[in-house]
Amino acid sequence: MSDQKGSKFLRDAEKLGDYWARPHELFARAFESWAEGRLAEKGQKSTYLVTGTTPKYGWFKKDKDGALWEDLEPYPHGEERERIHAAIDKLVETLDRTGDMRKGLEALWF
Repeated sequence: MSDQKGSKFLRDAEKLGDYWARPHELFARAFESWAEGRLAEKGQKSTYLVTGTTPKYGWFKKDKDGALWEDLEPYPHGEERERIHAAIDKLVETLDRTGDMRKGLEALWF
């Protein structure tokens, strides 16, 4: 096991910059990948809602010392993606089961 702290998703976000590492931005990209994945499982897609979380981006960025980082990914991949999606599944199931999902959605419209 690697001695690196945190997940690759988090480490890459930190390297990409402050914006990418904000907790709500991390969750937004994780949720985006979850939505795209769950739609794909049903043979569906929504380019309005989400698109492009599965390809490897291979972003490059130089740090202050001029070192080149490779393979920086703005979305979770592999085992991390599976674990994150499982956690979001539980969150959505809980919100649905308790009725809080409906309450939250109704609060947006009324």
